[in-house]
Amino acid sequence: MAALYAKYITPDGLMRADVIKMSQKLGSLWELLADATFPLVSYFSGSRFSKNIREIIGADIQIEDLWIKYLCMTTNVSAADIQVHRQGSLWSAVRASMTILDYLPPFAYQNGDQTDLLIDGVRCIPSPSYVPDSTDMCRVAVVWLGLR
Repeated sequence: MAALYAKYITPDGLMRADVIKMSQKLGSLWELLADATFPLVSYFSGSRFSKNIREIIGADIQIEDLWIKYLCMTTNVSAADIQVHRQGSLWSAVRASMTILDYLPPFAYQNGDQTDLLIDGVRCIPSPSYVPDSTDMCRVAVVWLGLR
């Protein structure tokens, strides 16, 4: 949702339409079941999930072109480190940051001449509000979902 907010200069009807579309697609039982796979690495292949994220966010939008400064964090399984996405493909950074192990396989992210495997950033981040090198940012919006 933060990526959609940063994509539009004002939260108008276009943003609302994308939020509704994202909620319907990602919350659809049919979309989930159609993406099921043999659970060797994960329960779902991630192909339909990736297609929906790419369609809603936009395949050609770059993070550095957004109206609002945006970043997201992932865990780089290949390097066993945090990866902060401040530039590059918005849809692939969002998709990688939504990869929860067991449900989706690690996202193969092309980084120059190498391919990194990325998952949700919570695996290496000490606190949900921890953002390395965020001195140039005024506000940080954190979405924390958890059980109480």
